[in-house]
Amino acid sequence: MTNSNSLIPAGANLEKTDIYGRTALMICAHYGQAIEVDALIQAGANLNAQEPGGNTALNFAAFSPHATIDIINTFIRFGANLEIKNNLDQTALFFAAKAGDGAKVDALIQAGANINEKDIYGNIPLSYMVDYMTYNDCDEKNIYPFLRVMSLENINAAVKRHPILNDVVNKFKQEKLNTENNLFNKLSNLVQNHSEKITSTPDNLTDLKLKPKTLILSQQNNLKPFPRKNDELDINTDKIAQMIKAKRAA
Repeated sequence: MTNSNSLIPAGANLEKTDIYGRTALMICAHYGQAIEVDALIQAGANLNAQEPGGNTALNFAAFSPHATIDIINTFIRFGANLEIKNNLDQTALFFAAKAGDGAKVDALIQAGANINEKDIYGNIPLSYMVDYMTYNDCDEKNIYPFLRVMSLENINAAVKRHPILNDVVNKFKQEKLNTENNLFNKLSNLVQNHSEKITSTPDNLTDLKLKPKTLILSQQNNLKPFPRKNDELDINTDKIAQMIKAKRAA
């Protein structure tokens, strides 16, 4: 395996720019050179440096088709500022949305990027994703990362502003409902299976004894020991038996 640090000459000026004001980190991010990006960051390159247009290396990575999600995650892992705005008041999330890249959008949102930020035109990132969908053939689910974190009110407002979202939002709501129903059914089956195990318990519980596990009690939390009797938990076996019989009768 190549040692990433060996790629950076000792004493190299990591902040030197080309004629367009771009640093080495910006250029490597744009061209999707993951090893070089990692090496530059570890060598101390400024994650949040901006070129004359106000764009950071993360902006270049978010928009570039050459840069993979791994590069985005590298910037996030090393603490890149997700809310730095360029001269148009656009953050990295805007660029991922402009590129129609749902994976990058999702990663940035999960890392805390603000979905409600507005640029100088009054647009939010979602608007640019919709524009991309309008003119390009892409998976509608690229919109889902936005919908997952938007309030119903904001979703309805987005649909009103962008009618093209109507079908996508309806599909999203149906898939979400199906997911919730599947989860509910799984939980119901789990409860049912647990109940069947209870109803198969013998009637005679008078000899049931539960040995307590060793408890580490925190004085700071004022925890008190469970009631104990002859080094055993003092349980009402008659009451448990009645509960099981009632369950069987039901």
